[in-house]
Amino acid sequence: MASRKQGKAWKPFEKLKIIEQIEAGQKPSAISKRENLRRSTLSMWIKQKERTRSLCDQSSSRLRDCSTSHDDLDGVLLTWLRQMRGKGVPINGLILLEKANKFLQALGKDTIVSRGWIDRWKKRHYIGGQRVVGESAAVNVGEVEKWKEEVLTPLLQTYTYDDIFNMDKTGLFYKLMVDKALHFKGEKCSGGKLSKE
Repeated sequence: MASRKQGKAWKPFEKLKIIEQIEAGQKPSAISKRENLRRSTLSMWIKQKERTRSLCDQSSSRLRDCSTSHDDLDGVLLTWLRQMRGKGVPINGLILLEKANKFLQALGKDTIVSRGWIDRWKKRHYIGGQRVVGESAAVNVGEVEKWKEEVLTPLLQTYTYDDIFNMDKTGLFYKLMVDKALHFKGEKCSGGKLSKE
């Protein structure tokens, strides 16, 4: 989970999730460090836990946020997304929805998740979408310079400028990956080598 700056307003269901982690035996010092929270703030939350629970119980929408119906899926999906982002694979909301339902099937569940559940899951884990820009993750600058000097320059000398054309806006790239992908806040969203097939 992304860390928060001091003074950021926490929603009741977010506070309740932290309180439940402490009640389950997690050390407040570890949570304080992970969430960038003061220990005094955690102490105050624990003192006010009944008030926080009642706020979460006031409406059904807050109740759904307090206890997700697919707790086992939550962590599995987050781990998978982190692995895919680590490999530079662009993942969008539709791919995430499909993978979540495949995980549910593998977990032996006979339900499926909706786009609404995916949207709430992304909010819980501070995940946003962003257009994938360039191929910077796959560029070897040394190889490019070497190719320009050893291949391109001699090749261009065999043609006149009237014989050189550029046609890169034609064709159907059927293996091309998505150009918008999910990312964790603060993460640069750069793509890899794009398929030319």
